[in-house]
Amino acid sequence: MYLTIDTSALIAVIGNEETAHFAMLQHTSPQNVLLIGGGISGITTEILKYPVKQLDYIEINPWIIRTGKKYTKSLEDSRIKVINEDPRLHLRKAKSEYDVVIIDIPPPSSAKINRFYTFEFFNEIKARTSENAVLSLPLLSTENYISEKASRVQSVIFHTLERVFKYVAVIPGEKNYFIASDTAPDLRIAELANERGLDNIYVNPYYIDDENLERRSQYIRENILPEKYINKDFQPVAYFMQIGYWMSHFGTGYLLPGIAGIIIFFILLFRLNKINLGLATTGFTSSSMEMLFIFSNYR
Repeated sequence: MYLTIDTSALIAVIGNEETAHFAMLQHTSPQNVLLIGGGISGITTEILKYPVKQLDYIEINPWIIRTGKKYTKSLEDSRIKVINEDPRLHLRKAKSEYDVVIIDIPPPSSAKINRFYTFEFFNEIKARTSENAVLSLPLLSTENYISEKASRVQSVIFHTLERVFKYVAVIPGEKNYFIASDTAPDLRIAELANERGLDNIYVNPYYIDDENLERRSQYIRENILPEKYINKDFQPVAYFMQIGYWMSHFGTGYLLPGIAGIIIFFILLFRLNKINLGLATTGFTSSSMEMLFIFSNYR
C-alpha cells in the first residue's frame, strides 16, 4: 500500500501558511488586517486563526473574486470585506488603521506591479497603519545561493523599506518574506506559533527549525548590497533589475531584445501603408500614455 501525496496542494498549503503566519506572528494582537492579493488561495483562512475583527481583502480583478466565491469558501467569513479597487486608491481614502498588511502579489516584473514596491506606496501604507504595525511582502526565494542579479533586486526592496520603517528582516521560505515594522521582528516563528496554539500543517515546531531559519535570514541580510538604491514611482529601479534578473535565467541581457525590437520597428515602419502606420503610431502613443498614468498612480 502506497501513500499518495498531492504535491501541488501541499506547496499551496505551505505558501499560504508562510504568507499569513510569518507576518501575523509579529503582532501581539492583530485586530484589523489588510490583504492585497491571494485571498482565494486560502490565506484568509490562515489569517482568521487569529482574533481578527476585520480583514480587508483587496483584489483588482473582479473575475478572481467571482471565482473565489463560486468555487471556494475562502471569502465566506463575515469578518472579510472584499474590496474591488486599486490598493493605492483604497489606501488614500481608507479610514481604517491596519495592524498587519500582507501583500501577496508577483515580483515587480512590470511597471504596474512595481507600483506596489515603491517608497511612495510604503509611505501610503504606513499612513494607514497603527503603531508598531507589520508589513509583509514576498520576493522569489533565493534558497541557499544568492546570485548577483537576485541580490540587486532584494537589496533595492530592502533599502526602500528601510527608508520607511525602522526594522526590516527577511524570513526565508518558499519565498523570501520581507517583514517591515517599527518594532524589531521576531524570527522565532515555530516557537511563536506553538505559544499561540495554532493548528498549522507546516508552520510549527515539527517542520520549522528556528535556529536554521535565523541563520538563513542572516545569510540573506549579509548579501544585501551597500548601495542604497531606492525604488520610486518615477524611478522604477526594482522593475528594471527584476527584468535583468529574469533575463539572466536565459543567459541574455538587454542588448539582444533591444536590437530585435529596433529591427522589428523599422521593418514595420517601411512595410506598413499610411493607414496602418497611423494606427500603429496611435497605438504606441496610447500605450505610452497608459504607462505614464500607471507611473503617476492615476493622479
